[in-house]
Amino acid sequence: MRPPPSQPPVLGLLDIGTSKIACLMVSRIPDARSGRDTTTVIGFGHQKSRGLKAGVIVDAEAVEDAVRATVAQAEHMAGVTLEDVILSAACGRLHSTHVAGNLQLDAETGRGRSVDARDIERLLQAGRAHIEGDDRAVLNANAIGCRVDDRYVSGLAIGATGRKVSLDVHVVSADRAPVRHLLHAAERCQLRVIAIAAGPLAGALAVSTIEERQLGIAVVELGAGTTGLTVFAHGNLVCAHVFAIGSNHLVFDLMRALNIGITEAERIKKNYAMLSLAHPPSDETILFQPRGDDHAKTTAVQTKQVTRATISDILTKRLSSLFGMVRQRLDQFAGPPVDGGTVILTGGGSLLSGLPGIATSSLGRHVRVGAPLAHTILPHALLHPAFATIAGLEMIARDPNSGLRLESLNATVATGAPMLRRSF
Repeated sequence: MRPPPSQPPVLGLLDIGTSKIACLMVSRIPDARSGRDTTTVIGFGHQKSRGLKAGVIVDAEAVEDAVRATVAQAEHMAGVTLEDVILSAACGRLHSTHVAGNLQLDAETGRGRSVDARDIERLLQAGRAHIEGDDRAVLNANAIGCRVDDRYVSGLAIGATGRKVSLDVHVVSADRAPVRHLLHAAERCQLRVIAIAAGPLAGALAVSTIEERQLGIAVVELGAGTTGLTVFAHGNLVCAHVFAIGSNHLVFDLMRALNIGITEAERIKKNYAMLSLAHPPSDETILFQPRGDDHAKTTAVQTKQVTRATISDILTKRLSSLFGMVRQRLDQFAGPPVDGGTVILTGGGSLLSGLPGIATSSLGRHVRVGAPLAHTILPHALLHPAFATIAGLEMIARDPNSGLRLESLNATVATGAPMLRRSF
């Protein structure tokens, strides 16, 4: 879908995550020479998130307070008031569906005609309408293949002549209620949401190159409450999926296994977790405080001991289960992304020591950790895996072929005449 005719000169990119909320304000200045807008970062803010669980709002007031504080921080840096934002969403059982649509060209005469942009748009609209209903909201819709008279053609076949045009459409959708709650939280903070993008797609675009996406690549974004999976083949997005497991679950596992509080579990995970299959962690002893002693004075009597190897075993079980689910999803696809292709880990949870080794063993593919690339607009200090989504939102906003949904969730999508079927 094309971007709106006139985007606001100041645009906000808002990522409401389970552990943090980030807001990036960018200024768009038209460049008469190149015909493109020049984008500059004018403000940035981030705060600890409150009121969310696995990306879903459970305390609306807490979320609104955190969003207001984040936006105010960005506005203070920019010196202007923010009104329009693009919002990321990784909640609501987000997943992909492939739909194939057919459209008869000049069915009345039977002579056929050339394909124009309106035909492609009708097929895209029909693909969105086929998936969207009372319970599902479409976030992105992209064309991934086109045929004219059952013959594959490159691109979108605009200008090709035939009697029938067929379009393979990849649609990313989510449960409507959780997405609407995110939308309303932003609106109650006096922000106008002009688009909602799939969070995993944004993060994947920020940490991968065009060449990698053309060859085929998978991106796993390990967040606090969720893990996003994005797969590209031949430059096209072919899978976007979210698992309701994140790095917070590692903390919860430590809490249960060691009977400790969340603060102590987070400290142990950050400072002492070391995952390795080839070289098991040492039997170094770590002192910790049992549950209920967080505010007590640490003494030899109050503290207990655990080895680093035990910590590694606790975390490895959870991560092996997570990457097992990722592999099952990857195995549904064929080609370079799954047959020996590279997998990029990103997100704040990707920095856990030894994580690439565990992922490589579970997925059977080469794995590396990726941060937003230098070609994104983020300042150098923010080129960090934890800010991959916010960096990718800007890339989606300025790409007319991103499939970004720019209408309200309440908008009615016309089905048109194309015949559609769900591929899988």
